[in-house]
Amino acid sequence: MNRIKDAEFIKVNKHIKNKLTQEDISWIVKHCDEKLGEYYGELSESKNTN
Repeated sequence: MNRIKDAEFIKVNKHIKNKLTQEDISWIVKHCDEKLGEYYGELSESKNTN
């Protein structure tokens, strides 16, 4: 998996992707959404304190 800090997508190796279940994919999407929410929440909080 490639990860880019400010990317709008993740890239998964096709051989690994073919082994993922729908449950795995759902978990990845949920986890990414949660972490992005935390990241941007922290950014907006730090902007509000300055």
